[in-house]
Amino acid sequence: MLPPHSPKTLVFPKTRGFSRALSSTHVATIPSKDAGFSLPNWRNGKSESRSKELRLHDAFLYLEFMVGKGHKPDPAQATQLLYDLCKLNKIRKAVRVMELMVRSGKVVEAFSILQNLASKQNASMHDFYRNVISFLCKKGNTYAAFQLLHEITRHGFVPDSYTNSSLIRGLCMEGMLDEAIEIFEVMEENGSVPDLDNYNALILGLCKAQRTDLSFDIYETMIAKGYVPNETTYTILVEGIAHEDETDLAAEVLKELHMRNVISQNTMERITMQYDLE
Repeated sequence: MLPPHSPKTLVFPKTRGFSRALSSTHVATIPSKDAGFSLPNWRNGKSESRSKELRLHDAFLYLEFMVGKGHKPDPAQATQLLYDLCKLNKIRKAVRVMELMVRSGKVVEAFSILQNLASKQNASMHDFYRNVISFLCKKGNTYAAFQLLHEITRHGFVPDSYTNSSLIRGLCMEGMLDEAIEIFEVMEENGSVPDLDNYNALILGLCKAQRTDLSFDIYETMIAKGYVPNETTYTILVEGIAHEDETDLAAEVLKELHMRNVISQNTMERITMQYDLE
């Protein structure tokens, strides 16, 4: 089952895999404690910029430490901390504050922060949301990314190819390969058509997980559905074979693909040198 704080109508409904994805990551997160905590006062004190920045950094570190111990941050203080980080253009730390709020169950508050942070950055909401989701996935916080996605879709956000690829990569990186594969089924159920970049992201994730066998299954499925692989697709597959120490097979496949003009001379030479193929 989905975590009790997740909305019942999600962007990825009725999928056992995503329930597992959410549940497995949720188990790994730290238990929350009801007692809140106050951050060190970073707004009072010496007015010179260096001193302010050091106090702000100390407050940020304290927030990380306390959330790491299972305590819930005060939303008002976390929001103010985020705003002040934005003023100093500390965007990564600002997104980290938002991430910590999600981890401690403050999903709605985190969404509110997202709206304000987007306006601070003078970026379109759609671009900002997808960049935040991508950032969380790259940091290995796919659970937080899905939690935010569930919330922002209620406010009109529609995940695009870039967002879906980010989620696919995040799931693969965290070892949830079945869930990554299942995204394609769910996309189709929601009227969205996967594109070649989505398939390439999945094939790459499977190869990095040393499941080249599965990556070729996905490749065959992609072909059967009428997709035309590009040089990136073939490069990923050849490198996946080479990573599994099947260098003779990788060299043979690479030469065949080059003869068919689907892999360029430059790519062939790079892969040959990188993996010491003959």
